[in-house]
Amino acid sequence: MNRFDAFFLSIPILTAAVAVPMLFGIVPPNGLYGFRTKASMASPEIWYASNRLAAVYLLIAAAVSTAFWFACKRWIKAPETRVLVSIATFTVLLLCTVVAAQIQTLRLQQHRHTIQKK
Repeated sequence: MNRFDAFFLSIPILTAAVAVPMLFGIVPPNGLYGFRTKASMASPEIWYASNRLAAVYLLIAAAVSTAFWFACKRWIKAPETRVLVSIATFTVLLLCTVVAAQIQTLRLQQHRHTIQKK
């Protein structure tokens, strides 16, 4: 394994390591760590639910990008190109994760407001 491959593989591993505490509800509402948006910070209930969702999406992104890296290793022989393609793929997956988590968080917040009105 060359330094480019090691660099890329460290990204999904670090992402998974960051996601696991969020998945298990270990990360309390705070201003530094977790899926922090105005909607997710609205209540502890929404915080933990949105962080769980974000963590699941992050773990999926990490797994898919790692699988994609292994596929690229077979198809793309130049390590620099392989890393660039893999990082681009991971970036797109990460953006999808943020958008999906935000949509779900807004739905949770809307559902909470609907319940409170009843």
